[in-house]
Amino acid sequence: MALVLKTDLSKHKGHKFIMNIKQQDKTDGYTIVELVLVIIVLGILTAIGIISYNGWRQKTIETQMKSDLKSAVIAMENSRTFNNKYPTSVPSTFKASQGDTISGGSPDGGSYCIDVVNSQFPSLYYHIESTGGGHDVQSGKCITAGPFTLTYNAGPNGTISGVNPQIGIVSGGSGTLVTAIPSSNYVFSSWSDGSTTNPRTDTNVTADITVTASFVIDNISAPSTPTVIVSSQPTSTTTRWSWTPTPPSYTCQSGSSIRYQYNFTYNGYVGTWAGPVTAINADFTTSTEGYTYVLNVQAQCYNSSTGGVSAWSASGSASYFRPITTYTLSLFAGTGGTVSQSGASPYISGSTPTITATPNANYVFASWTGTNCSGTQSHAVPAMTANMTCTANFSLITYTLTLAAGAGGTVSQSGVSPYNSGSTPIITATPSAYYSFASWTGTNCTGTQSHAVPAMTANMTCTATFTATPITTPAAPVVTANTVSTNTTWSWPAVSCPGNSVRYQYRYTYNTSTPYDSGLIATATTSVAFTTSTENITYTVTVQAQCYNAVTSSSWSTAGSASYYRPVSLVTPATPNWVRVISTPISGYYWNIASCGAGNSSRYEHYWTDGPNHYDNNGNYIGDFTSPTYTYDAGTNTGPYSPNIGWQLPLVPSWYSGNTAAVYVRAQCYNGSNSSGWSAWGQGGVYTP
Repeated sequence: MALVLKTDLSKHKGHKFIMNIKQQDKTDGYTIVELVLVIIVLGILTAIGIISYNGWRQKTIETQMKSDLKSAVIAMENSRTFNNKYPTSVPSTFKASQGDTISGGSPDGGSYCIDVVNSQFPSLYYHIESTGGGHDVQSGKCITAGPFTLTYNAGPNGTISGVNPQIGIVSGGSGTLVTAIPSSNYVFSSWSDGSTTNPRTDTNVTADITVTASFVIDNISAPSTPTVIVSSQPTSTTTRWSWTPTPPSYTCQSGSSIRYQYNFTYNGYVGTWAGPVTAINADFTTSTEGYTYVLNVQAQCYNSSTGGVSAWSASGSASYFRPITTYTLSLFAGTGGTVSQSGASPYISGSTPTITATPNANYVFASWTGTNCSGTQSHAVPAMTANMTCTANFSLITYTLTLAAGAGGTVSQSGVSPYNSGSTPIITATPSAYYSFASWTGTNCTGTQSHAVPAMTANMTCTATFTATPITTPAAPVVTANTVSTNTTWSWPAVSCPGNSVRYQYRYTYNTSTPYDSGLIATATTSVAFTTSTENITYTVTVQAQCYNAVTSSSWSTAGSASYYRPVSLVTPATPNWVRVISTPISGYYWNIASCGAGNSSRYEHYWTDGPNHYDNNGNYIGDFTSPTYTYDAGTNTGPYSPNIGWQLPLVPSWYSGNTAAVYVRAQCYNGSNSSGWSAWGQGGVYTP
């Protein structure tokens, strides 16, 4: 069988092909050429089909992206219509097609730019701007006006030096210098954006930049081990180490320099490595005696141009031992004891041996004297920095006597505490004003106000107690009442309270239909006054006295009291009303009883006349008519005219010698202390025999 490939480009435009396979002879096979031609044609057709499909797929997605952009623009415009400004991002009411991502928005509310990208073509962008582009779809992303951020990252084996990140770079602006610094034995290679500039400064910035520095190993050989010596003692407490030979004796390859690092150790302390430095000596404090100080030094070759460094060499070292200083400690004992010390003198500088003072019987340790020797009976001296001489002092046993005073007094003692054993000091309690000594309390302290304590065999504490001195109750105040007009003053002489002050309390009462009682009222004066104008009332004031001082007071005295009775007012009665009664052999007259009110009595004056002369009821001449002076209390008539008052006039002709007789009377109200005015004279009638 043979294959014949035929193409007709006139009937099938573009990429359409027809393959016509004719079967020449079923028994014939395919030649190698024919098979190769078939494979080539099939490959071409497949490639054309793939290219055609991919182109169609991209066109479809581009159409979708542009449609989404225009729909997003409608959402932005609608948002401005309702909110009077563009939103900062595409409103959530808009939903992008599958695979599309819409981003952007308005930075100021007055304009916007939004762009779209599809997940299947991540490098293909379209955008629409509200200004400049006329709402047309344009290729590419929105151009950001900034600010931008520049971020520089260090890959393994290096660090970044400089401001990082650099924030707020304006569009078209520049960043600041940053440097990629390699670690030991490494050099800078390049930045992730392909730049090999180091240090670098980014200029004309139009977008955020994030790059990473990469580093590669630098193959510089390590130098030989430094030789270290202790070269000098700059001060008494300082040692200098130096290392030789000096550069460039150490072998560093061409273009490289040498530098060092060192660490300082002593008695278990290991310092951190210091450096790198180019100096060839270092000083350290080596003041602690008995310590061995060691300085370890390493060398390194480095290339300042490439940043390459070698490994550090092996350590060279040298040591210094600070010799130990010793000092003597001499002890002496004063009278009354012995001394001892721990260890044996001399002592290493900084030692703190214990010194002990032991008193003999009846003695106690008193003190240590000598530089840096003071302390307790047995104690460690401060760290020794010089020879020392210490003396222990002893004293006879003494005891303290401590006095305390309770409220109301003070205490004192003879001599000064402490006292030698067996002493008998005198203790004295002195009461303050208004107080009296009560007692002493405390072991072996009891006794009189001032007394010697028993022989002291221990420390003592004695307390004096005091009590307030009692005050005698004063006598009862002598109260008098003095009334002027409608006011009454009750007063009393000051009560005697020798050495103290006096105060009073009084109670004011009166007996109305609702009795009044003021209760006890305090006063410092010796009189009180009240209005006592209500008649027929008895007013009473009772007074008690009390002596007192700043500490205490006496009991209240018995009460003294005085009363005042306000009598009922007396009114001048009316003129008596007369009635004449004729009876033989006498002629009689009577009058109505005067009205004087409850609690009062009445009395009368009367006389009779025969013209110009006045006579009493016995006919005796008592004066002329113009000035009657005779007063006669008629009393009560028990006759038939009761309850009126009457006066009987005997009809004795010789008394009035035939003249016409007239009788006169007037009335007065009275009680035990007061009387009213006399009424007008009332005429009883005229009698002519």
